[in-house]
Amino acid sequence: MKQIKISTITSCFKGEKYLESFLKNVSEQTILDKIEIVLVHNQPTDKEIKLVKNFQKKYPGVIKHIIIRPVEPIGKSMNRCIKEAKGNYVTIWNVDDLRTPDSLEIQMDVLDKNPEASLTYGDFIIVDKIGKTTGNLIVSLEFKREKFIKGMYCGPFPMWRKAINEKIGYFDEQLIQGADFDLMVRIALNYEMEKSQGLLGFYLNEQAGLSTRRGSLQPIERTVIELRYGVYDKIDFLYYKKAKKYRIYQVFFDNKWFPISNFYDKYADLIKNRELKIFLSSIISPFRFIRRIISAISRRLL
Repeated sequence: MKQIKISTITSCFKGEKYLESFLKNVSEQTILDKIEIVLVHNQPTDKEIKLVKNFQKKYPGVIKHIIIRPVEPIGKSMNRCIKEAKGNYVTIWNVDDLRTPDSLEIQMDVLDKNPEASLTYGDFIIVDKIGKTTGNLIVSLEFKREKFIKGMYCGPFPMWRKAINEKIGYFDEQLIQGADFDLMVRIALNYEMEKSQGLLGFYLNEQAGLSTRRGSLQPIERTVIELRYGVYDKIDFLYYKKAKKYRIYQVFFDNKWFPISNFYDKYADLIKNRELKIFLSSIISPFRFIRRIISAISRRLL
């Protein structure tokens, strides 16, 4: 019987132009016998279904194909992937991103050999066309908790131990474009991370994705997360009003709202200490806060 070590979080909607390349990339993985692709497929076309079925015939047991009609929110699909996963490790793998053939093996080995680490991430290249392997190389930072709760430094290919979702919860389904960042912050607050060595893959940025196209919710939801975790020094006040429409201090999944304090025991102390730090900073530099507000207003008027 196949021993599944890794399950992917792969939510797909309108992915026909990427699916063939994605499936070919899956077949190239060095540990194909240890992975399952949990593909939650929203409103697939006939061609998409045919591509998946043909792959399943050639590589039985690799893809767990879950068809969803009508379309559900991306956060709900990603949570569905985690709950359907059989592997000890789960990893994000979107159909428009490609991995190096040994990336899953590299990350699996890091978690196998470092029991104190609950998540691993690594270097990647940003490309502007599917299939390209040249572009902007992003060299990931070594893990520092204070840094990783302020920005999305885990990149597009994080892999973590599925068991920790019992502690840190699941993707916040009220977030459309910031759910991965939010979950990474909760993991960084609670657990250690370890950087994988070597190139993990190629992240597609065609300026047409959820987080990169014009009108993106990304800056608003980033502000929600910064307010949620007290990252007050990075808040852009252009997005503050819209961010306040979200339930900042609650996370939504399983059709329920949960206080964020459920997922980090020292949450109250975290916010209190950050508020104190900002207060002291404002005393030392009383005009810094005003300058930021004036700058935000100026950008809005331009």
